[in-house]
Amino acid sequence: MAKSQAVATQKEKEKTLTEGLVYTQDEVVHNAELERRFDFAREQRDRTHRHFDDLTYLADYQANEDAIYTYLRPKLNDGEVRINTATSEKKLETVKNEILSFNFKSEVRSFDENNNEIEQLGDDFTDIVKQTETQESADDMDEEALTQLLGQRALFMEEVFVDEEIVDKRQFRAKNGVIKIRIQKPEKRLLDGRQIYLGDITMPARRFNDQPYYLKVERKTWEQVRLIYKDNPRWRFVKAGTPDSDSKAFNYRFNKGLEKNEVEIIHYYSFPDDEYQVKIQGVLMLALGTPLPYEKEGYNVTMTVTKAIPGFAYGKQLISSAKTVQGLENETIRLMIRKMRQGIDQPMVSRRKTGGKDIWAPGSVVKGMPGDFERLLDHNGVNQSEFNMFSLISKITAEFIGASRLSQGVEGDKKTARESILLQRNFIKNLGHSILAWKRVIRDMALLRIYNVLENFSEPIGKVKDQRTGKVINVFRRFSINDAKLEDGRTGKKIIQFLDRQITEEEEVAIFKKQNEQELKGKRLRFRTINVTALRQFPMFWYVVVNPQEQEGSEIDKLTFTDKLNQAVGIAEVTQRPLNADKWIDSFERTYNDTDLFLDPQQGAGQPLDAGVAGEAQVLQGEIQEIEKSFQGSQLGASRSPRPSVNTLEQ
Repeated sequence: MAKSQAVATQKEKEKTLTEGLVYTQDEVVHNAELERRFDFAREQRDRTHRHFDDLTYLADYQANEDAIYTYLRPKLNDGEVRINTATSEKKLETVKNEILSFNFKSEVRSFDENNNEIEQLGDDFTDIVKQTETQESADDMDEEALTQLLGQRALFMEEVFVDEEIVDKRQFRAKNGVIKIRIQKPEKRLLDGRQIYLGDITMPARRFNDQPYYLKVERKTWEQVRLIYKDNPRWRFVKAGTPDSDSKAFNYRFNKGLEKNEVEIIHYYSFPDDEYQVKIQGVLMLALGTPLPYEKEGYNVTMTVTKAIPGFAYGKQLISSAKTVQGLENETIRLMIRKMRQGIDQPMVSRRKTGGKDIWAPGSVVKGMPGDFERLLDHNGVNQSEFNMFSLISKITAEFIGASRLSQGVEGDKKTARESILLQRNFIKNLGHSILAWKRVIRDMALLRIYNVLENFSEPIGKVKDQRTGKVINVFRRFSINDAKLEDGRTGKKIIQFLDRQITEEEEVAIFKKQNEQELKGKRLRFRTINVTALRQFPMFWYVVVNPQEQEGSEIDKLTFTDKLNQAVGIAEVTQRPLNADKWIDSFERTYNDTDLFLDPQQGAGQPLDAGVAGEAQVLQGEIQEIEKSFQGSQLGASRSPRPSVNTLEQ
């Protein structure tokens, strides 16, 4: 085909791809500015950096991943020893498991515009954050997120609001068609660092909300994206795969190797401009000036690094400290194995003739004189000094990671509670950067969850007729928290009900009465209400404090409890002040994860604790419903239509 014909054919293909797609003059200008920003963000991240050990971000990311998962590369030649010690992976797992053994409890603090702390409101939102994270099984993501934090230059996490409809399989078909259930819930997601591009790579991670913009680039199948954007009028111009031309008219791409059924999605976020834009396969999908899909100040993504580098967004992670030393360790083992092979199967030189390796096999017969062969080397393998050097390198590698003997489970002698706690504290000191970084992750994600709940859960989810007044009133969400910490320091069940008004004095008396009735039965219940209308009207300031504590039920927790109880008994004997039995029983049952071990004094000796689990649940539910009659609602009901957002689209 002639060159002129090929050019004409290519132009015809581009015309076919974009036929009917016309940008306004403003869109043309703005699209050019967006692509300039896209190019700048990509170029500043993907070039080589001294802070990336003179690698590109992608090459450094891959090298870190190889260390995390102990990638065993192919041999460079037949004689090379193929080995990888997995030292970095093992040490990282040791540190990660030790951090995960702690309970990084987030405690919410709320203040009004006059800096007055509203303590009970902070406690309630502490429980709400805990409950919503439990419902989404957030712990399942913590292990993977911590691996990224310790192993890569930065950890990116996103807080979204899921709003989707699923088919009710129990009633798949009904007279009026398919029965669907609407699911609305907050959710945090772990992002791959390779899909994030920063607007300013010199801005520290702690100032991520000051970024002029950032990009999130995704690759998905055409069918997946179609379910989200099929109602967008410009979706019909989106074509899957990599275009035949590099023309940027309608073919702007980050990824040049898309599969035939894949599309590329570029999400553009700019907090200073309050702008959100989506570009799929080079096609602008949203109107100019579309605001960010959430109301909070800043972004709904957090960026956390283990050890900050001044004047640079990305940091230095735990695995990086051992990568080089592990490389030296691997090379030392290769040389030692090579020398061992030489000592066992020594290279020889022949004065008169040559022979194959089989001449050294047992029982072989070789022609020639004994003096025809000579050794080329004068050693018999690895010596003690080389073993000592290898031990030194292994020790240096362990010091780089900072794992203690206790954390690795190799401390042979039994320890008292005080000695064990001291060893744990020393271990935490050695991992100061990692512990502080993980605390920032917990803190920042808890703050995002608070704003997510306030924005999306403070609106009515339905309406119901008040049986007393006959008026139609709003229905709001409710949160039920088991094992919540109550105001007296004990644990019990807490129910938090959102309302759009203050409760009446009559309702307060009814709630107080029911709570006392439950208390006499040995069941602690607190019913809390939050006026979401007041929350929206008055400015509130939220802070989160994270304190690492031993997981309840751990061996150290049990040792600590026993030690604390012994000291308390001694003090009680000296001061003649009795212990608070209820608090000690609560603490004991939480530590050993076992309940109903002690009879309540009200029940008497030999009396059953209850009439059965089912009966207890029915009684408690009935009493709660009596309290709720004043509020006329539950979590069931018609859901509102939320503000259109990327959070509801990215499913």
